[in-house]
Amino acid sequence: SGTKLTAAHTYPDSEWLASTDERFRPVNIYNAPDGSVHLLDMYHGIIQHKTYVTSYLRNYYTSQGLDGPGTGHGRIYRITAKAGKVEQVPDMETLSSPDLVKLLVHPNGWHRDMAQRLLGDRPADDKTVDQLEQLVGLDKYPLGQRHALWTLENMGALTAIPVSTALKAKDKKVVVSALWVATTLPHPELLKLEQLLISMKPVDDETTVYLTRALGPLATPAAFERINTLVNGTKLAYVKAAAFSGLAKREHAFKSTLGDKLTDKQLSGWIAQSANKKVPTGPSLKGAALASFNRGKALFHGEAACFGCHAPDGAGILGLGPPLDESEWVTGKDDVFAKLLLHGITGPIIVNGKKYETPAEMPALSANPTFTDRKIADIMTYSRNAWSNKAAPVSLDLIKKLRKETASRSGRPYTAKDLK
Repeated sequence: SGTKLTAAHTYPDSEWLASTDERFRPVNIYNAPDGSVHLLDMYHGIIQHKTYVTSYLRNYYTSQGLDGPGTGHGRIYRITAKAGKVEQVPDMETLSSPDLVKLLVHPNGWHRDMAQRLLGDRPADDKTVDQLEQLVGLDKYPLGQRHALWTLENMGALTAIPVSTALKAKDKKVVVSALWVATTLPHPELLKLEQLLISMKPVDDETTVYLTRALGPLATPAAFERINTLVNGTKLAYVKAAAFSGLAKREHAFKSTLGDKLTDKQLSGWIAQSANKKVPTGPSLKGAALASFNRGKALFHGEAACFGCHAPDGAGILGLGPPLDESEWVTGKDDVFAKLLLHGITGPIIVNGKKYETPAEMPALSANPTFTDRKIADIMTYSRNAWSNKAAPVSLDLIKKLRKETASRSGRPYTAKDLK
């Protein structure tokens, strides 16, 4: 449950843009200032990180000649509606601040975004601030209200007054923006909103999440009580996450204030875990092992792109990859970890008693000729000694041995059961 993204095809039975040219690679699309659409075509045979190129894909693009240079370079398409008209675009940098404020309600999002950026680059004069605060109160321009709030924040001119106005807006997205921007207020300003925030009755799950998050920085007994009520009144996981996020560095005060009233096991567990969390001290390695760690760190955050699925802090990313920090798969038997890297893994996996399932299998590094035994050993040594992990470094000889012994798998991924 909770906020969901939904979409529908504008042209249900056809594509509004398509090509039979295999080099057609649209990589970005923009709403242009004049109302047209700008589409960027990289015009390249293949766009893929070399780590994840399968044997099938490599054979296909070489057989089709897609690995060689194309005719010409990338293209930029300017697409307009047959019946539509493009509009004139003013030199926005020459416009006065009052004129830029007016553009915050423009129907073309490019104008709104550019006006907000330019206003944020200018000093916050009283007249402009007054105009922006007035716009926050105009319910007939909900997009303008949101732009005005964040423009004030960007100018360093945001106070409790316009936030209070926006919290009473008719459009729920304006209310959500007000809740989120409220977390940027200095504490004395935020305290002016305490009664309004505590008395708010969220109209849906999204508002509940943002209200819960905004209450944390108040750090008052009444705010803590309201957070507890919101957490206990919903099964939405995001509400608990928002509560915990908003309580950063205030967890002990929250727990002490509520006492026995803090009954949500997951939230109280997170708070207890944060209190006992060990601060990583860095690797206790020397000489060749430390050099391997440093090379592995560069690979993890660079060429191998391990952080893309497992996060820079090794905590994992929901739906992409399980945590590596304090993972028995990482700090346990080095031969199991090595096989996992060499040939990948597919299907569910249990880490520290929690089950993780990802939509795609972990790629096999053995299938990529650029990942040498040394690189794999370095990645393992880094992962086994980064964050909270402390385990023996991995030798180059182990990877050589296992690559030879498991060569018959040809990159066929393991399952967790295979490696137990």
